[in-house]
Amino acid sequence: MAFKALLPTLLVLFACAHRVEVRDLATGKILSEDRLVRRLPDRGTIVIGESHYTPVIQEAEGRLIRKVVTEKYREAGFTVGWEFLPYTRQPQITKAMERWQNDGLGNWQFLKALFPEQKSREQHQDYLPMLEAIRDLRGQLVGLNAPDAWKKTITKYGLSQLSRAQRPTDVSTGTTQYRERFDRAMKHHVRKNNSLERYFEAQNYTDAVMAWALRTSTHHTLRFVITGAFHADYNDGVVRAIARTPEERPVTIKMIDATEVEDNDSIELFENDEKYGKIADYLYIIR
Repeated sequence: MAFKALLPTLLVLFACAHRVEVRDLATGKILSEDRLVRRLPDRGTIVIGESHYTPVIQEAEGRLIRKVVTEKYREAGFTVGWEFLPYTRQPQITKAMERWQNDGLGNWQFLKALFPEQKSREQHQDYLPMLEAIRDLRGQLVGLNAPDAWKKTITKYGLSQLSRAQRPTDVSTGTTQYRERFDRAMKHHVRKNNSLERYFEAQNYTDAVMAWALRTSTHHTLRFVITGAFHADYNDGVVRAIARTPEERPVTIKMIDATEVEDNDSIELFENDEKYGKIADYLYIIR
């Protein structure tokens, strides 16, 4: 495949263009990317909290997935769950990936198959490096989210208005600290005639559904979750939903685009909080 032939060159170009620094927030130590890869498990879930539509982050996600899967000898034996895709379309997602892997389906046609109802599919091109890693290493792509229409029902009328079929799993009320952070982040974005309570219900519903979809859609023991960082910050949200037992607790990585940050003060804001603790297990900083 032409892409595989170009891969070493592309990785070198990325490495030359950007410097990666990994911080272990349990110890405060600085790690290389390769050392992080060696530390990550060959079984279990790795939750990657990202800023959406940030090309340097999506490029790094694809690169990290490639390195971990190759290091752990998990080609054709791993799953990537993506917040952007609804679990209700899993048959169509699987079919699109198979056609992309085996039948020469083009990138644009693949994105169109993943997002058939969205007119602005070109914005999802930022995620091609991540998706190409799944394709080239014969992984499984699964949708984790619920359909947008169901979440809009929650924000407008409340969680109780969903049918039982639309609630495939129990939904937590969320921790007090999660609610505090949510209210602080959302209070200026919610219209007066809508309730922060209902929006927080939708947030917890999304976390619960993503964890349920991950558990029920794959038999692979190495799993990645790509989600917005707020769902995973401080090992809360979807991380708590996945970790029904201590043994199931995911490893968490928070991706940070620091390409325009000239000092460490801004980065330190992402580290340990006196009230909430460490924001993730590792910070993956792209400079």
